[in-house]
Amino acid sequence: MQKLANSILEKLFMCNATAKEIDFLLYIARFQNQYGVVQGVYYKDVCKNAKLSYQAFYDVKKSLTEKGIIRTERNYS
Repeated sequence: MQKLANSILEKLFMCNATAKEIDFLLYIARFQNQYGVVQGVYYKDVCKNAKLSYQAFYDVKKSLTEKGIIRTERNYS
């Protein structure tokens, strides 16, 4: 279920999020669990569906992390 918390939407507007950042966030939100955690999303799928280059993917991910909108961690299991 795709659901973004109001606080996330407010952060997006307050930090003047770009269209690419919004597209990225809307796409990955489709895969979140009931706690808002997204796991196992392949970057190439995000790029294809959000129409981002590979470099734009990493730029957007970094930007959203720096703005405090998303938090990422690598899972090595």
